[in-house]
Amino acid sequence: MGLAVVEAELTVAPHVPPPIARRDPVLLRVKMDSQVTEAQLEPPQSYDFWTFSGTVPGLFIRARVGDTMEARPPTHVELTNKDESGMLHNLDFHSVVGPGGGAPLLTVGAGETKHAWFKLLHPGRILPRLFIYHCAVDPVGMHIANGMYGMMLVEPAEGLPPVDKEFFVVRPEPMTCRTTWRGLLP
Repeated sequence: MGLAVVEAELTVAPHVPPPIARRDPVLLRVKMDSQVTEAQLEPPQSYDFWTFSGTVPGLFIRARVGDTMEARPPTHVELTNKDESGMLHNLDFHSVVGPGGGAPLLTVGAGETKHAWFKLLHPGRILPRLFIYHCAVDPVGMHIANGMYGMMLVEPAEGLPPVDKEFFVVRPEPMTCRTTWRGLLP
């Protein structure tokens, strides 16, 4: 392909990777997995979230128009299913044009890894912008409600104007028995 290879700097909310200083497209390496991760909600309550790379929301990915994400091990966008329950998982990138945002190519069973290529193009008014990604295996709503979603920012080729601070805010709402929390259902 002739593109420089760059490791994506992935961050956990509320942190955002730094703005992209380069002006040329690259082959962007992103490594993620699907796994069940136990998290404390309210002692002694915990919950087994379905996650991408152990976080809810999933990791923040930053790219630019023209970059190519490669879903291929041992590097690039690699999705490995570490969920031992037998549940299928995949990645549906809303930044990818085509059937299911790449999800049909990245559906993995326990212990599997799948590969695919995605060029972040600018067809019409789709890019650049902020996109969600999520697991699109049926039932889709259950996968998203259990934590399988994240964000991807695709910057324009010329970059974005400077800002003082960027935040990554996507808010899950776990339901507990505690009724004093405002905004959460008991």
